Amino acid sequence: MKIDYSNTEIMAALLRRLETVTTDSARQMIAESSTCADTYLALNTHRTQTGVSVGNFNIVVEKVNMDGLKKNYYTIVDTECDEVLYRDLSLFESAMSIAKRLMFNKRTTDCASIQSMDNNYDSYIREAYHYKQKLKHISDDNSKRDVFEAKYSNVLGKLKNTKEKILETL
Repeated sequence: MKIDYSNTEIMAALLRRLETVTTDSARQMIAESSTCADTYLALNTHRTQTGVSVGNFNIVVEKVNMDGLKKNYYTIVDTECDEVLYRDLSLFESAMSIAKRLMFNKRTTDCASIQSMDNNYDSYIREAYHYKQKLKHISDDNSKRDVFEAKYSNVLGKLKNTKEKILETL
């Protein structure tokens, strides 16, 4: 059996071009990170054993079980002084939005409103879970079922709207 090496130069040239493009793209991304906050954020975000590291801040995940409702809560810690800045955030998106503002020191006044929306989201989650549990254990009383279903549906709408508002802050 004879081995044909005629395509090795073509393959080597292709690999050299791939390496050049990869290196150029990495350099471009690093250069872009000095002017683009989202690129800088992406390059400075890493998973840790306890959550996520975003620049000089750690977002620590805490798993909580409240009467059968399994929920993650997030704490933002300043790694430079090991100080807890925000605790018990209900959405990871809220934590990322706040950490992003703190990291770039931009619109930090919005952090309080994001935290407030997050608190509302958390209360809506608990309320929705409460009505869902009531619906599971309700007897054949259709009038109560209708009331609980309406309340459950209403709180789900509030939940969705609040999450959308928080996502807009990212």
